[in-house]
Amino acid sequence: METLAGRLVRPLRVLIGYELDQAKFVLDEFLKRINEELAFLVRTFFYVLLGLIVDFSQFNWTIVGWGLAFFGVVFGVRVIATFAIGEATKSWTSSERVLIAAMMPRGVATAVMAFLPASAGIPDTEVFPMYALTVITLGVLFMTLSLAFYRSLAAREQSPATSSPQTT
Repeated sequence: METLAGRLVRPLRVLIGYELDQAKFVLDEFLKRINEELAFLVRTFFYVLLGLIVDFSQFNWTIVGWGLAFFGVVFGVRVIATFAIGEATKSWTSSERVLIAAMMPRGVATAVMAFLPASAGIPDTEVFPMYALTVITLGVLFMTLSLAFYRSLAAREQSPATSSPQTT
């Protein structure tokens, strides 16, 4: 970006009388990288902390069942809505619909909010983090499998349709 800004300084100054600030582009890229690294650090710290806080002894088949039900409702609605909007607007290919349906939040807000009822002293809400953890885990697995499916579907859509050779 700095090279591009350096090459455009003189033509833009002549054309519109405005001089690009090369240092601004360098600073913007630096801030983007710092932001990415800090976001990764915070998410990593949070998931390690979540793993330390969650009591896995509460994990049982009832929680797994309810977690699957919550996952089915939340992500089922997302998939149905994505495909319905795509069908109504006719603006997305089927592979793009799969990609849009697969890209979903992966749980930082969900995990934080799951601890709030128990920390507020509301009775019988101690297992909410387990439900959240189940939904987060299933969401990550769903996204991973959906992206693999998207790649194969996109490759099929992009490959030219093979037609049978015609004899003349």
